[in-house]
Amino acid sequence: MTTHSPDLVPTDASDRLRVTFGRVVVSEWRKMVTLRSTWWTLSIMVALHAGIGLLMAVYTRINGSNLTPEEATDWAVGPTQMTQLAIVVLAVMTITSEYATGQIRVSATAVPSRLPILTAKALVLGCVTLVAGVLGVALSVGASMVVGGGTVAFTLSGTETARLLAATPLYLVGIALVSLGVGALIRSTGGTIATMMGLLLVVEQILMAIPFHLTKLIAPWLPSNAGSLIRYDLDFLETVKEVVAPGAYLGPWGGFAVLLGWAVLFGVLAGVRLRSRDV
Repeated sequence: MTTHSPDLVPTDASDRLRVTFGRVVVSEWRKMVTLRSTWWTLSIMVALHAGIGLLMAVYTRINGSNLTPEEATDWAVGPTQMTQLAIVVLAVMTITSEYATGQIRVSATAVPSRLPILTAKALVLGCVTLVAGVLGVALSVGASMVVGGGTVAFTLSGTETARLLAATPLYLVGIALVSLGVGALIRSTGGTIATMMGLLLVVEQILMAIPFHLTKLIAPWLPSNAGSLIRYDLDFLETVKEVVAPGAYLGPWGGFAVLLGWAVLFGVLAGVRLRSRDV
């Protein structure tokens, strides 16, 4: 009797079940968009941006004052200091909620190399944050122009105005990626949110205010202080240049590059911990 060994060539079924990075991205996308907390957080962020733009238009119309394109742009990007807090919460929950529920063990079992999980989360979070930031700025500008009428002037003809309008979504993406990396390191929702809020709202601001040469040299390189330079107009950038220590002024795009550098640093550290420690 002759026995036949099973065919070891991959079948169509095994190909369909094979884990690829694209499928990991799709999985992370579905995780994010099926959570109500995601939509609530993004709605709050967009509503804050649009609402403050609307209030600006109402104020200028009631008082009969006119805003130049530069002033109107400053108002449009101004809410970023508040809306970044919503993005921090979203980014932190993206990773720490899986540790809280034990879902991360399922993900690590399905993707044994683990790093694609973190990379996919960063990609999905960055894209969602970018779209939400663009939408928030667009609604802020649109609401202020409709309600303000001729009292609010906007133009995209100048490179400075275009940079300021693009600054909000770019800055929010950087903050989201930093928060994701810190969350993957700490693995606690409350601990990570407290850490990020303390860093963004307390530590960086205090260091900027302390009149010591060392703090004025260090503070401009911290994530929010560096990244925020992309959101400032030329007049405010000149003020910043006078406050920081000589040689510590980064400029708008240099500061944004430093923010991305922090995101990469925390991402690498998180990846090392994810690969080397139990989940």
